[in-house]
Amino acid sequence: DIFKIPRILKRKERIKKLRSDTLLKKRNVLQKKRNIALVQLEEKSPGYCIGFSNSISPICLPGALETDDNNGHCQIAGWGHMYEGADKFSVYLQEADVPIIPHEQCHSPEVHGSQITQGMLCAGYLEGRIDACQGDSGGPLVCEEQGKATIRGIVSWSTGCAQRSKPGVYTNVTRYLSWIQSNMH
Repeated sequence: DIFKIPRILKRKERIKKLRSDTLLKKRNVLQKKRNIALVQLEEKSPGYCIGFSNSISPICLPGALETDDNNGHCQIAGWGHMYEGADKFSVYLQEADVPIIPHEQCHSPEVHGSQITQGMLCAGYLEGRIDACQGDSGGPLVCEEQGKATIRGIVSWSTGCAQRSKPGVYTNVTRYLSWIQSNMH
């Protein structure tokens, strides 16, 4: 496991206070477009901001050059449903390895067609083996790039969970780098 995602976070490592949040202008979650926000943690109050530990560490932003070549080293993680139609969320943080699917293939009529914009990317398996599920939205798609854990996507939507020819759709973080950098304080 290249990212060593812990199964359970310790209580003292939970976020307790946020300073602000910033939504992308013209954000439209209903149309699945521009599905991204930034959250700033309170830094000055002791005990309120996340401290880095074996369970929590910073993540790199992707480089400006977009590539689908990730050598298969991407992972998703979340506490969402374990399968489509489940009535409970997972008690433990789940993780899975998934490859990024080339944009042309994801945009094809057999997969997600015209629903896929340049601000999105697909990851998973076309045979439907593994996917994020309900409750995982907002979670990371983390890829190893130049030996560093890099956030390439944010779980956004899918048609069901792990369905054939319907891989998970993620907000493509690379497409929002200038917006992210202009809103970091």
